[in-house]
Amino acid sequence: MLAIYTLKNNILAALDNKLLVGGLLCDLTKAFNCVKYDKLLPKLEYYGINGEACDLIISNLMTYQGVIIKMNTCYWDKAKQGVPQGSILSPVFLI
Repeated sequence: MLAIYTLKNNILAALDNKLLVGGLLCDLTKAFNCVKYDKLLPKLEYYGINGEACDLIISNLMTYQGVIIKMNTCYWDKAKQGVPQGSILSPVFLI
């Protein structure tokens, strides 16, 4: 709430001072679903995350599965993108 209050006050103060006010808004609602593992894993290695730490992250990501429907047949397959939302590491993976 403090961020919204501060933003509103800054906009109103600028308008009171006859300044031009503009805004750029980004919708990140689906951003966590767009993280591709083939792009994420090399970045982890680049930043020095390897060994057991990397294995732990991979096992956390790879446990999320999705259903593939093909020719009236359903089966489970490991997800190839997306990070678990609500996890403490999810914002780190998003970057």
